[in-house]
Amino acid sequence: MKYGGVMEPAPKIMTSVGFLYFKTVGT
Repeated sequence: MKYGGVMEPAPKIMTSVGFLYFKTVGT
């Protein structure tokens, strides 16, 4: 789970966007 800024100290916005993007891709 690289998206969502889990590995990096990304801002909360990036985390939300990354999570949504991950769900959208459905990988």
